[in-house]
Amino acid sequence: ARGDLDIRPTIAVTRSHLDMPEIKDAFAAGRIVPDGAIVKNDGAVLTTKAAVEPVWYLPGVAKRFGCDEETLRRGIYEQTGGMFPELVTR
Repeated sequence: ARGDLDIRPTIAVTRSHLDMPEIKDAFAAGRIVPDGAIVKNDGAVLTTKAAVEPVWYLPGVAKRFGCDEETLRRGIYEQTGGMFPELVTR
């Protein structure tokens, strides 16, 4: 029965609304203009977040994202504020 299993990690993707004071200030000052698609009329910013666990098989994850592994590793490293230095040091 083990040969019939196809177990792959999932990538968690969620949508969110960012409501940050800095964005609200820029919105109020007119530096950010609402477009209704990304910046809502109340100053909230619509985002999509993807959670990628760095212990996964990154060559396969990179293939699913349509990029090379080095680009994926660098992106995860940079977008997590350098939280996982082993992504770019090994």
